[in-house]
Amino acid sequence: MTTTTTHPSSQPRPNAARLQRSSPRMIAGVCAGLAEFTGLDVTLLRVLAVVLVFAGVGLPAYLALWLLVPEKGEERSMAERVLHQ
Repeated sequence: MTTTTTHPSSQPRPNAARLQRSSPRMIAGVCAGLAEFTGLDVTLLRVLAVVLVFAGVGLPAYLALWLLVPEKGEERSMAERVLHQ
């Protein structure tokens, strides 16, 4: 007798939190979206982003999130929209 099991992460969770760029935004809504997703204070994440910019990794990470994380209410990110045109 064989049974098949599916990995829990392979099935969609109906009420799963989704990382999305959000408001109130200062530049692109990346920090606001991360704050909403993680439950952390948006000011703390913005300060961390500035520190990471001065450390040399913040700007590329911020730009990557800006391109890869969809806007709140959108299904696809900017990168997905550009690639699928």
